[in-house]
Amino acid sequence: MIALCVLVILSLGRLACAQSNDAQKLNALKQALKAGVLSQEEYDAKLAQIKGEGLDPAKKAAKTNSPSGPTKTVAVVDNVMNMPAFRVTVPADWTFDGAVLRSECGDGIPFLTYRAYSPDKFSGIQLLPQVDWYSAADPRAYRSAGISPCHLHAPARATDVAAKIATDVHPGSQVLEMPPLTQVQSDNFHKALDQGRSQIEQMNRQFPPNFRGTWDLDMARVKVCYDFEGRAVEEMLTIVTTIWGNPVSMASTGPNGIIQPGIARLFHTSVKVSAIRALAGKLEATITALEKNSAVQMVPEWDEAEIALIKRQGAEVLASIQRNGQLLRDQADQFARNMQASNDRYHAWQQQRRAATEQKFAEDMQRKNSQAQNFLDYVKDQTYYVNPSTGETMTIKNQQGVSGYVGQTPSGGWSQLVPINH
Repeated sequence: MIALCVLVILSLGRLACAQSNDAQKLNALKQALKAGVLSQEEYDAKLAQIKGEGLDPAKKAAKTNSPSGPTKTVAVVDNVMNMPAFRVTVPADWTFDGAVLRSECGDGIPFLTYRAYSPDKFSGIQLLPQVDWYSAADPRAYRSAGISPCHLHAPARATDVAAKIATDVHPGSQVLEMPPLTQVQSDNFHKALDQGRSQIEQMNRQFPPNFRGTWDLDMARVKVCYDFEGRAVEEMLTIVTTIWGNPVSMASTGPNGIIQPGIARLFHTSVKVSAIRALAGKLEATITALEKNSAVQMVPEWDEAEIALIKRQGAEVLASIQRNGQLLRDQADQFARNMQASNDRYHAWQQQRRAATEQKFAEDMQRKNSQAQNFLDYVKDQTYYVNPSTGETMTIKNQQGVSGYVGQTPSGGWSQLVPINH
């Protein structure tokens, strides 16, 4: 039944997007020839004009709207680390916007998001903000891992969710097909797959068999079509899912109140979506050109700083696991000597953990709200300001050619407004 539904969707998608502007012109031309309005010579001449024949090379290149030719490289700054994080190469005449964000739900690992588009806006490339999903059979795993239970969703591979994600990104669009990866994408995918498997195997050697993690990577493409500013456009979305299965140490109370150590499994799915858009019939050529003329490079100095930070955090997590294990053993020994004293200490520890979790949840909510508002300002092309004289804050739409704003002071004078983050 599912396969039949997919087949119907694909068929409808092809039908809905078949009538591009050129196709409509060709159909009208054929009708004019059939009705005798045009002679065969006039028909041939107009047909050649529609197909772009007879144009000089400069006009023919402009008609294809191919993103080949000169390029420019733009550095995207990580405002948290206060240093350039990525360099993105795009066609020289394209408009570019980019930012480095942290996940609003999850481990806080930074990621790049950007968009670039041609002067007529019909061609473009985009890397959407990363989305994180979490899943655990035992809800206590979230608390033990120190994260809030956000974006709860079962682990999923890219091939299973690509079509749904594509139509969610573009409501009303039609799915045309799910083509295989390009050769460049396939090579990069297998390289990343081999590297990831090697890293997880190396990491797992440090832990006992029941405390080893899992890792999986999947990548899929889906092609959709939709109407954009009165023109039929096609878009190829590439979905990449990474699934980590992380063991989490937990403690439970067994018979007679004896504390028993245990392990739960927490699944973290990272979803990354990139997209390339072009006029209907020109998408494949645009993809080929962008694979040759566009690139994303991570700045080595920024990468080293992030790796050092992650290593420090990993060492702290490992030390915490070891401390928790020793704490459980000490508590069990103390229970054997004095049941009541051990019970009192356990309840005190439980209360402290609850308070810490509630405080962290409140801090995470504040951080996520701030990140969401900052990204909303970025999308709407506006800036959040504060009047340093009064403390009043306001959001103002960015205007071309305007580099600053002023507001009044309590004494009636003027004060330069200062841009700030939420």
